[in-house]
Amino acid sequence: MKVGTSSQIKIKNIYNDKVKSYSSSNTNVATVSKNGEIAAVGSGNAIITIETESGRFGVYKLTVVNEIKKAIEVSKISLNT
Repeated sequence: MKVGTSSQIKIKNIYNDKVKSYSSSNTNVATVSKNGEIAAVGSGNAIITIETESGRFGVYKLTVVNEIKKAIEVSKISLNT
């Protein structure tokens, strides 16, 4: 995820529990709203924890970067032998 962007958490809830809370292990990297929207605020790593009303937990490991590097396509490589 890139600094300055946001994303909504989408979970598959196989137990049909309601989400009780969301939290971030590192709010200098990412914050998460009560509705599950993650905001990337600084580069680094954070763990987003989701707790359900029945006491179950889910975790999401998140890496936030300052910029996303684009891949380049290489069409030909020559080697000197």
